[in-house]
Amino acid sequence: MKIAYFDCFAGVSGDMVLGALIDLGVDVESLKSMLKSLGVTPFSLNVERVNHKGIMAVNVSVKTHHEHHHRSLKDILEIIDSSELSVEARQRIERIFTRIAEAESKIHQLPVEKVHFHEVGAVDSMVDIIGSVWGMEQLGITTCYSSAVSIGSGSVECEHGIIPVPSPATLELVKGFPVIKKEVGAELATPTGAAIVTTVAEYTHQLPPVRVSKIGYGCGDRELEAFPNILRIIVGEVESSYGEDRMLVAETNLDDMNAELFPYVMEKLMNHDAADVYLTPILMKKGRPGHKITVLVENTNLDRCLNILFRETTTLGVRIYETYRKKLERLSEEISTPWGAVRVKSYILGGKKHVVPEFEACKEIAVREKIPLMEIYETVKRIGNQDD
Repeated sequence: MKIAYFDCFAGVSGDMVLGALIDLGVDVESLKSMLKSLGVTPFSLNVERVNHKGIMAVNVSVKTHHEHHHRSLKDILEIIDSSELSVEARQRIERIFTRIAEAESKIHQLPVEKVHFHEVGAVDSMVDIIGSVWGMEQLGITTCYSSAVSIGSGSVECEHGIIPVPSPATLELVKGFPVIKKEVGAELATPTGAAIVTTVAEYTHQLPPVRVSKIGYGCGDRELEAFPNILRIIVGEVESSYGEDRMLVAETNLDDMNAELFPYVMEKLMNHDAADVYLTPILMKKGRPGHKITVLVENTNLDRCLNILFRETTTLGVRIYETYRKKLERLSEEISTPWGAVRVKSYILGGKKHVVPEFEACKEIAVREKIPLMEIYETVKRIGNQDD
């Protein structure tokens, strides 16, 4: 399994991520072709190698040929949905943009749909985010880890005036992710860079055991006195045939809550990025029957799930602990069926691909076509596994 480790000792920005991936081997001409196929405002992509305190790194800059307009999240998602990017890449890109919109929404106290992107809606940031996710896919990177993110200090000027570093948007995006504040009088982590890393990568305090194969260096425009202004991405192979990640488990015991409310709470947790939610009947003190609700969640999504538990249940406290997962490589894709394209999940086991239908996609067809759900499910499963 190929992994990438983001060494964010000098912070992270969108162009630094893209530059490091190009240094790792992403083909620039293929990248330009993919980006131009999206049909956004005409632009030119400049890539050059520069020396930052003795380390050669790739600098990426974008120049637009027309003044760009502000875009809403809906505008950006429509561009992504209509692209020829893979399903997995589209989902990851959409998640990054959505998280940025949610951060801006919270800061400005606006509904998400009314947020108009200033920096992020600009073409250069779209290039950074879409290009970075596409680039990782092209390099065959399946799992990403990251160091703590250096966030800098001082102040920076933006459309709203002078704001402190790190910016409010950056701070929202690194919630739950370890950071280091370096007193350098400069912005080290931008909202775009923070959104990319905290969405695609899992924090680890040290480089996981790996056989290093490549190192890529991407740099920002600013020259720093104390250290080179670069992001280092280390790529290598891990020996295990299974993927591994760290997750948080949040759980609470309840004996005074109406059981009819649990399905609603569980659905809401899943809709707010819990990886899994389950309910266990338990016997509590004094022989009282109760329920334990358990939530498996990534560190960056913990606060949202805690907010739901405290607001929607009778709990006064939640236990939280870290756990490790071993997992099979999984993909989300579409296959052709007599009823059109259908979403399925696939995984690799023993070198063989296995396909599992998506329940909601099959249910939608069953309702529309008035065919038994079981028949739809079995047919999609058979077609998917025959394709392999």
